[in-house]
Amino acid sequence: MASSDSTSMAELTVRLARENLITAIHDFDGRRYPDACEHASRCAELSLKALLFHAGHPERSVINEHDVGWLHELALPFFPSLADIENEVEVFAEYSADVRYIDQRAIPPSLPSDTYGKQEAELGIEAAGEILAAAETILRTVEAAIEQQSGIWRPK
Repeated sequence: MASSDSTSMAELTVRLARENLITAIHDFDGRRYPDACEHASRCAELSLKALLFHAGHPERSVINEHDVGWLHELALPFFPSLADIENEVEVFAEYSADVRYIDQRAIPPSLPSDTYGKQEAELGIEAAGEILAAAETILRTVEAAIEQQSGIWRPK
């Protein structure tokens, strides 16, 4: 089971994920679509990292990882219900590096602003919101089960 340190790290990480989703929405409203894609990707990434931290996964092994698909695969054995967000995770298959850096695979190389527009930003924000919601639901469910097992009563 997760220690209180890993739980607090998970809580902080999910808060940071939420802040990145809000920033993505502000970026979208300001027509900064590549930035919206980047913040949506960060939201998805941090949501999954929060779950891994809660499960007691060593922070050092995932803290610098940005591949949402890999993080999802890593978290899936701990939280099988994450299979429900497979399509949302797939949205970020190309985002992980492409929204942050010059895409050197493109011929000629391209900037994120050449690739990520309004449609990609909308899709990314929607997918990130679903991933964040799944992570928050899992964390609430796990916390409620722990409270029930320990007999701790907390006012709602």
